[in-house]
Amino acid sequence: MREPDFAWFTMGISTSTSYPHAPYARAMNRLRQYALPRQHGRSRRDLHTRDRRPATKYLIAAATVALTVLPLSACSDGGGKIIRSWLLKQDGVEKVKTSCQTYAETGCHAIATTTLSDDTEPNQACTFLNRVATELPRHDKLKESMAYIQLTWKHHGTVLVFEKLLINLSEEKESSSSDDQEQALEKACTFMETAAEHSGGTAEKITQEYDSLTIDRGTQTSIPSDISTRPIPAKDGQYLSAEDNFTIDNWSIRTSTSREKTTERLPTSLISDIVNLPIPEVKEPRIVITANTLISDEKEGFRALVGGLGPYNPDGPSQDTTDSLLSTIKKYPNVSHVSLCTELPKNEAKNCTDYSLKNGEFVEASS
Repeated sequence: MREPDFAWFTMGISTSTSYPHAPYARAMNRLRQYALPRQHGRSRRDLHTRDRRPATKYLIAAATVALTVLPLSACSDGGGKIIRSWLLKQDGVEKVKTSCQTYAETGCHAIATTTLSDDTEPNQACTFLNRVATELPRHDKLKESMAYIQLTWKHHGTVLVFEKLLINLSEEKESSSSDDQEQALEKACTFMETAAEHSGGTAEKITQEYDSLTIDRGTQTSIPSDISTRPIPAKDGQYLSAEDNFTIDNWSIRTSTSREKTTERLPTSLISDIVNLPIPEVKEPRIVITANTLISDEKEGFRALVGGLGPYNPDGPSQDTTDSLLSTIKKYPNVSHVSLCTELPKNEAKNCTDYSLKNGEFVEASS
């Protein structure tokens, strides 16, 4: 249960007994009656012990009465304390942090973020997840219908974080519900195995969300050799989009592959070509290269955004900067769309100019 709200309780202390919460006021007045007075900024520590005992007794009694009659909020922790206690008793669990996902006005589904031991293998994590889904619903003190569990651990020096998984806590499940739970567990196990295969190297953190892996590689001196240039194949035959994030010099760089099978490779050398250009007055420069299939109906190709190209200008960067970048990007024919942007404005004002590749040349796109 949520801790009681004492705001109105404090108000009741100074009101008369006609106030609707008079019992609480009387209880708190009694607390004040037996509180030890202070002299010259300090407690009366010179009182004899026998003089303090009655005050202590009545203080505890009055507080007990006050808290007993205090109405509590109807919201619970969704079984979070029980789930956390159970998880911490399982082998391989290092830490559990619980939070609450609210629904309706007073409902709550517990989210148990569970840290496993370093270098836990994916098959061990999969076995653990299945045990949670099988044994946790049998807990006799757990009355909730569902909860979420999110797994994280360090594998080969890379922090792995997976999307929270819904666990059906009902002992008696409909067949369709059981099938959904089994499929969700299988998919989660596939994600864990795939992510673990990409741990190590320059990957500092891998976060799985939906059908993608976001790989944070920190600060690099050059393009990482293990950057993802194609969609990541999973064990179930599907493909995951790979999003890589890193910095080179002062450039913030993000690349995203398609989540569909393709022979195209993300043009990583374009990053070096852009970073090495003598662009004046860059302001928090950034490069974003994204597969077209992620944001449009186009089945192939990439689009590039280069930002921070000088101080804010609604018309985009200078003509010299524009010409230099477009001639460089034109060397990569699988880049079909380009956005060149100045410093980010404080509001949502326009700061980019968009171009599309037509007949081998970039032309400004119509607004």
